[in-house]
Amino acid sequence: MTKENLLTLRWNYTITLVQGVPTFAFAAYGLLTPFGSTQTGMIVLSLVGALF
Repeated sequence: MTKENLLTLRWNYTITLVQGVPTFAFAAYGLLTPFGSTQTGMIVLSLVGALF
């Protein structure tokens, strides 16, 4: 695969969605659930975020 074939608009959208959707879902889950309001919950969310 050449560099020109790799750097297309379609691939850019695909990479953005593959990286962005899980990140947004994780952030929304962490902010919108009561799980993050406790110390243990924050530690778990931080560890999962670091591994993700």
